[in-house]
Amino acid sequence: MSARAQELAATFSRIVDAFARLELVALNAGLEGARLGEGPGRALGLVADEVRGQATRGSEASRELATSLSEIGSELAQVNTNLDRAREAAAEVGQEAARVSGASADAERALEEVGERFRKTTGSDPEAARAIAEAGEHAKALISSLTGVSGKVPPALVANALRPALEPLLRLLESDASNDASE
Repeated sequence: MSARAQELAATFSRIVDAFARLELVALNAGLEGARLGEGPGRALGLVADEVRGQATRGSEASRELATSLSEIGSELAQVNTNLDRAREAAAEVGQEAARVSGASADAERALEEVGERFRKTTGSDPEAARAIAEAGEHAKALISSLTGVSGKVPPALVANALRPALEPLLRLLESDASNDASE
């Protein structure tokens, strides 16, 4: 499109030149009309003035169009430059995505390997260890909350509120402790 805009600008330049030559022809016709005198010369002079006026307007319009086309050509060149930059950025993003994907796959394999080593070393499932760690964090949060409540709320009220959750927990822990002792 940029090349086509340049071609059109060159065409309009030739049109401007043609209008300039037409203005010269009209000027010469006007001079010839003045030389011929009042009768036939007057009619030739009027035609020459009209042709010169039309040629001037056509020349100005052609220059304006040529300028507009030149601006469009410049804008198209800028668009092409921006497209090239966008293509380069897209290629870089694609390469980075491939690197991230590879790193993710490596991390997943490493995590599986760590889990397998954990299983071999401790004889327990890594998911169970993760669940125990999470339960420990929850227990710490509960202790922290209870510490914040102590002194502000009567202990009997706290015990009554927590009893429905704590009694099943105590039974679970006691049954696990008795199972461990029998093994």
